[in-house]
Amino acid sequence: MCGINGIIFKDQKVNVKKILEMNELISHRGPDQSGYIRHENLLLGHTRLSILDTSKKGSQPMSSDGRFWIVYNGEVYNYREIKKELTNKNYKFYSNTDTEVVLNAYKEWGIDCFNKFNGEWALAILDVQDKKLILCRDGIGYKPCYIFEDKNYFAFSSEIKSFSSINSLEFNSSNLGVNSSSLQSTCKTIFKNIEILRHGRLLSIDLNNFSKKIERWDFPLKKLPKISANYKENVDEFYSLLYNSTKIRLNSDAKIGTSLSGGLDSSAIFSLL
Repeated sequence: MCGINGIIFKDQKVNVKKILEMNELISHRGPDQSGYIRHENLLLGHTRLSILDTSKKGSQPMSSDGRFWIVYNGEVYNYREIKKELTNKNYKFYSNTDTEVVLNAYKEWGIDCFNKFNGEWALAILDVQDKKLILCRDGIGYKPCYIFEDKNYFAFSSEIKSFSSINSLEFNSSNLGVNSSSLQSTCKTIFKNIEILRHGRLLSIDLNNFSKKIERWDFPLKKLPKISANYKENVDEFYSLLYNSTKIRLNSDAKIGTSLSGGLDSSAIFSLL
């Protein structure tokens, strides 16, 4: 778990203190390192929990060319295969993080890169040359990304409380008392000017005029598994999926563990581990 933050100052009066406060408010998500960058009227912030490549090479915001910058919360489990593919295309890597793989994959394939990822994420990528910022969430929506916007700011964060550094949080009376799952399903919150970036979506923002465009990159119905008429084949396929999905999550440069509740799911995963 890491934390991502960002602020676009619509009035151009950039205040670095605000991104530092946002990072501090979610420092529990990333106790190992925090940082920020400024590009014109944009500030990007990050708090890091080191899992892959615990050295400073994995610090964020990250860039390998000065044009593209990323802040990223999540993990792409098949990053080694994608890294090999990119290396064959003459990309150079300066760290052993999946973050750098995600960044180079976006540079190579654009938004099509997200269909190559087996993982979970919420991220922001800045294109300095085109003056564009994109926000993206994984198809399931495992990693959170909240958006705040009023006449002065466009901001995003892994947690709502970060927005208190740029404006007071006000309740939206029309959403009070609404079941939390209902709010989640409509990407609303109980606060004014704060919404949730829908899972499987990509939001691009023009830093010149603040125009926004939302695209859907994930289409679950195209990924439905094939069900065999043979029971044993289904059992073997299920075991293979569970085994491989457990094994691929063991990529780590830090100690790993699992929570064991005693149920069938956690017991099966623990046994495979």
